[in-house]
Amino acid sequence: MMLKPDLILFDNWDVKTIDTLAKIEPTVVLNSELATFERMQELGELLGKTKEADQFKTLYDEKAKQMKAKLDVDIKPGETATVLLVMGNNLYVMGHQGVSVSLYDILGFTPAPKVQTDLIDKKERFATISNEVLPSFIGDELFILSDQSQETIATTRNLMNSEVWKTIPAVQNKRVYTLDSSWNFDDAITRERLLEQIPDLMKQK
Repeated sequence: MMLKPDLILFDNWDVKTIDTLAKIEPTVVLNSELATFERMQELGELLGKTKEADQFKTLYDEKAKQMKAKLDVDIKPGETATVLLVMGNNLYVMGHQGVSVSLYDILGFTPAPKVQTDLIDKKERFATISNEVLPSFIGDELFILSDQSQETIATTRNLMNSEVWKTIPAVQNKRVYTLDSSWNFDDAITRERLLEQIPDLMKQK
């Protein structure tokens, strides 16, 4: 109310508060289950900017093609990947959400089988997991997202020093990549910037 908005755009993640917001100013609920550019198109129609939305998508597709052309990585059909988020003392495996959207939809990785059945098929954004069950979620490639908080650093260190960690094939094959958790979004701007980051990311081990 202090911000005095003319319009409120709201994610349907928390439906309980929509009625409260709608009493402040007109509120439009966006479907968070829509893909990135479907959400953008929805916004374009709402704001009279469909042309700009289409142009952004066209430019993004061209940049994605250029990125894949210069990417010195051979991603084989069916090669699987998992995104693991370490936050504080918790471990989360990501579904079709955040940076995994770019990995699956642009790079062409396939979700690890258990990620597909336990999260994506059930439309779960993420799931909290324990060290013990972690190996069952990990694909051929493992992408780890974390921040620089002391708690997260300690959790990551303990994980990587654990016996369970050493049993994971992706770890044994040195196919683990690290990325700051600030990249774990699938909005249009982050996805565009990731096209510049992915080539450098895939060079690291």
